[in-house]
Amino acid sequence: MKASSRGFTLIELAVVVAIIGLLLGGLLLPLATQVDIRRIEDTEKRLAEVKEALLGYALSDPANRLPCPDTDGDGIAEVPPCVNVEGTVPWATLGVEPLDPWGRPIRYLADNNYTAAIGVPNPPDTACCLSVTDRAGNALTDTAAPNSNGPAAIIFSCGKNGVPDPGVGGFGVDPGNDNDDTANPSADCTNPGASDGIYVQDSFAQGTFDDVLIWVSKHTLLNRLVQAGVWP
Repeated sequence: MKASSRGFTLIELAVVVAIIGLLLGGLLLPLATQVDIRRIEDTEKRLAEVKEALLGYALSDPANRLPCPDTDGDGIAEVPPCVNVEGTVPWATLGVEPLDPWGRPIRYLADNNYTAAIGVPNPPDTACCLSVTDRAGNALTDTAAPNSNGPAAIIFSCGKNGVPDPGVGGFGVDPGNDNDDTANPSADCTNPGASDGIYVQDSFAQGTFDDVLIWVSKHTLLNRLVQAGVWP
């Protein structure tokens, strides 16, 4: 006798398709998460490269100053003074990548004391114009004289959502990294308005905060200059 055989019924096929769908769904979500994690890690590395380039610029500059931001999109640092001016990293001047891993410009602002044409002040221990907090408003830097450790410069990526994010209080309460305290209409990491000098660094919070921010410590900059024998 021949062994009898039969094909799959429609119900059996539907069950198989449903199972495959569940398996694929379980795989795709972690994969998307892994991509986000990788991009955040790559962003941190890229910002660290910018930080080192800024320190190198200060060492080679005749006045040992930091460059002004780029404000017209050509990658070239603007001519000082650039008081409280936030722009993008002057990538052509520094020789670094112009964009973050999401393909958007990296933001940059330097303390007025360290971009002035006359060079780094001596003594440098004056109250600083820049400060960093977490999303709850807790200070991560100290701007008080005479030994402030406020940032000499701020560098940040707008992260996956492409906009400078507000602090924990949201727009109208805590502008955070957003200069005009208004939701940006496009995810191109523009940040119109005058900077208030207060920036936010914190962990990723889905849907509310994904900026990646680091800063150049004033003491790190001065230490590099002292070690190189170019300051004071």
